[in-house]
Amino acid sequence: MTSRERLQSALDHRQPDRVPVDFGATFVTGMHVSVVHRLRQRVLGQPDHRVKVIEPYQMLGEIDDALREALGIDVIGVLGRRSIFGTENKDWKPFTLFDGTPCLVPGQFNLTPAPDGGWYMYPEGDTSVPPSGHMPQGGYFFDAVVRQEPLDEDHLNPADNLEEFGLLSDADLAYYRDRKAWLEARPACGTILIIPGTAFGDIALVPAPWLKHPKGIRDIAEWYISTKTRRDYVYQVFERQCAYALQNLNTLIDLFGDVVQVALITGTDFGTQRGPLHRRRSLPRPVPALPPPGQRAHPPAYPVEDLHPLLRLGVPVDPGLHPGRLRRPQPRAVLGDGHGTAPAQARVRSRPRLLGRGRGHAEDPGVRHAG
Repeated sequence: MTSRERLQSALDHRQPDRVPVDFGATFVTGMHVSVVHRLRQRVLGQPDHRVKVIEPYQMLGEIDDALREALGIDVIGVLGRRSIFGTENKDWKPFTLFDGTPCLVPGQFNLTPAPDGGWYMYPEGDTSVPPSGHMPQGGYFFDAVVRQEPLDEDHLNPADNLEEFGLLSDADLAYYRDRKAWLEARPACGTILIIPGTAFGDIALVPAPWLKHPKGIRDIAEWYISTKTRRDYVYQVFERQCAYALQNLNTLIDLFGDVVQVALITGTDFGTQRGPLHRRRSLPRPVPALPPPGQRAHPPAYPVEDLHPLLRLGVPVDPGLHPGRLRRPQPRAVLGDGHGTAPAQARVRSRPRLLGRGRGHAEDPGVRHAG
């Protein structure tokens, strides 16, 4: 089997010759550049080779064609045109990490010293504006710097949290056409496409490290509080974000066609960190029109954050597990009393709406992830 055939078999729930392997095709399957550097030295040698940092927030290293072939990796991916700091992967320049790892970073990767001996990073590399990222001395990746302005509770505007979302630009489309040609030059590889703008509430993205002067609710704690206390605000943000995302999703699927096997959508993020994988045949058409500003549908009775993790996976629920609304599940509430029942306070009053087959992924909410 080729890598592409192997991935397709797995997607179709058919037994491949072996499990398809992905390292580096997405933001959630990448490796830190220092690890890639040491791995590449051990496998391929080439002591003067510098690995490219293709995602500076997590400092992820590029898995290039030579290393991918040597390790038997099956999947290649298309990331967004800009990183979480708004930088583009071009104009590479040398850089050395705190641990001595030599690498290459984008030309817009501009740092200034931080008081703790670490580094400050800036949106689009513009050091004339406040920093949006900080790596502590001896650290390996950046944390977002919160730059929220004081909130005026009486004049909160959901549009402020939507300034980073919109339809793909001509520059974006030119970039994706180039990436399509890159994929077509590797026909034996499995392929995955990251769909931009689909991480609903991903807490790594809320501070918007790529914006020079972010407006709206950008403080991490304030955003989490808002999911409870300002639900109308959050729903308005998500609805318009979703409308843009659907249009961009279909634009990209039409552009890439069958070259891409999987579209990765990082979905609603209320503590879980990964969204579902959607196959091309499952995409909605026609694309819903953007809702008028200020208008929204009635919120569903069972918001995503209230669903039991097993329900998110869309699998049949074991009789011993309840489908209740638990934000902090307790052992007895999750497992029931051993006789197929759950405590009364954990039972639901009506049947929750499932997210559908393959529509979610639950994992440790403490896992740090950049979307």
